[in-house]
Amino acid sequence: MRLAARQEPPASPWRLVFSSKDVTLLKRVSEALLEPLAPDWLLTAPGVASDLQHLLSMDFIGTTLWNPASGRYENAMCVGRGMDMARAYVVEFQSCDPISPRLRHRKGPTPIYSVIRRDELERTRYFHEFLRTYRTTDGIDLHLYAGDTNVGDFRFWRDRGRTPVGSREMLLLGLLQPVLLRATREVRNQSLAPASFCFQQLTVRERQIAAGVVNGLTDRAIARSLQISYWTVRSHLDHIFEKLAVGNRAALVARLHRGPSATE
Repeated sequence: MRLAARQEPPASPWRLVFSSKDVTLLKRVSEALLEPLAPDWLLTAPGVASDLQHLLSMDFIGTTLWNPASGRYENAMCVGRGMDMARAYVVEFQSCDPISPRLRHRKGPTPIYSVIRRDELERTRYFHEFLRTYRTTDGIDLHLYAGDTNVGDFRFWRDRGRTPVGSREMLLLGLLQPVLLRATREVRNQSLAPASFCFQQLTVRERQIAAGVVNGLTDRAIARSLQISYWTVRSHLDHIFEKLAVGNRAALVARLHRGPSATE
């Protein structure tokens, strides 16, 4: 009796072989991102930014922070192009950006051409006056979330004519996402959490709980970290909302982000 030939499983697009240089860079970038970083580390830690750029073979890496209160991206920084590109995006071109609104709620690395057709993008002012001007026409965006809170994003882009982004970059970013999230969340918490201490009307416990909300923790996680009951957290949150005149967690984060006004 003739035995049927063994069927090999189809090759997976995620089964990629990395070079020893890739592995070294991945390890170095991951270790660096686990260390305490300055809020502007993309600019002030050129070694880390360069390693990340070379690992992903990108011409440009940018980062911004979505402010739900203003409905705008802020704190833009970039490497691989001048900071005038970051300023131009924040001041002028985010208003006509057709990509970010489609990507903002995606919790993972997403190639831009998976949410917009290339011919559609190339008909926009955003493409002709911004992307093409700064030679960044193909990329992957990564929006990072702690729970339901957007803590920042990264935009990894290449110039026209380069190899299109694909499975290799997606897999690497999937591996890096946890450390990028941790680094971005910690940097954001450094700038936001201390803001609660500027609100003198909050008690020490209320400030701790407000910091937990900024950190993206759920009420039950805050309760566990402070060793108090869930209902105690809820009661304190009600008092915080009342004192700061906000109606929900997102509004609280935005309020802490703005800081106290001159009358407080």
